[in-house]
Amino acid sequence: MRPSDWFLVGLPVDPTPGDAFGIRSLAAKYGVIAQIAGEASTGVRHARSSGAASAWVGDAGDVFRDKSERMPGELAKANDSYELVAEALRVWAAAVDDRPASHSRATRQTIPSEPRCSPMLMLVLTSRPSTSRLGALNVT
Repeated sequence: MRPSDWFLVGLPVDPTPGDAFGIRSLAAKYGVIAQIAGEASTGVRHARSSGAASAWVGDAGDVFRDKSERMPGELAKANDSYELVAEALRVWAAAVDDRPASHSRATRQTIPSEPRCSPMLMLVLTSRPSTSRLGALNVT
């Protein structure tokens, strides 16, 4: 359950919105793209440096050598870029996972330990939306 009472710590909305599971899933997809780009870079580099590429006679061989010259470097850049995004998404997912704990700490720090308001108001301010202790009270 996501905390919704960020107003207690002076914030109008959740400071780190997002679904940690969805963010991790996206990070994994970007990681796969990075891996594919890295493998393609290695494959093209090996194809270009093998004897077969230089021995390839004809227009097709010329076109391959000409068009694939920059490809390994470009694919390596794609690998690096997608891996950076995947890592940033993993860090964001960890921040989203930590949010409930941060929220609880911030709420405890914001609400004074010596209540200056009624015990009922303190109970409402410190209760979590998913767990209500009001039913346990004998309110008359």
